[in-house]
Amino acid sequence: MTNETAIPSSPYSDDLDAVMEQLAEEMNPAAVPENADEYYTESLSEVLVRSIGYFAVCEFLIGSGGLVEKYGILFAAGNNFVTLYDRENDSYTTCDLYSLKFVTIYNSHVRPSWFTPRQGGRAPQQGNSMPGRSTR
Repeated sequence: MTNETAIPSSPYSDDLDAVMEQLAEEMNPAAVPENADEYYTESLSEVLVRSIGYFAVCEFLIGSGGLVEKYGILFAAGNNFVTLYDRENDSYTTCDLYSLKFVTIYNSHVRPSWFTPRQGGRAPQQGNSMPGRSTR
């Protein structure tokens, strides 16, 4: 028997293609936001908020060159964080938005069956040293 937790739906997550089209239409690179509401409408945070409920892969820059991959259903997003839900482990991972470099959002509300993690969601290990630290 599996213990599945329901993922709350977002009012924004009706159709990812439509959401991305709307965002592209709203964004004008020449326009300067006049207030905070306009600023957040044209931010990564807003793209993430509008994609809540979809499967996503987030890549974080750790140190001077290590990318760490985290994946799951986008559960929450704010000005400085993103939370991913991993249904397989029934766990949530909250990540710092400042080190986030790439986000791939799939048009799926579950992990695609063909998806294969590049790193298994963990930093690559080199010998017995800690990731991002030299062993002099």
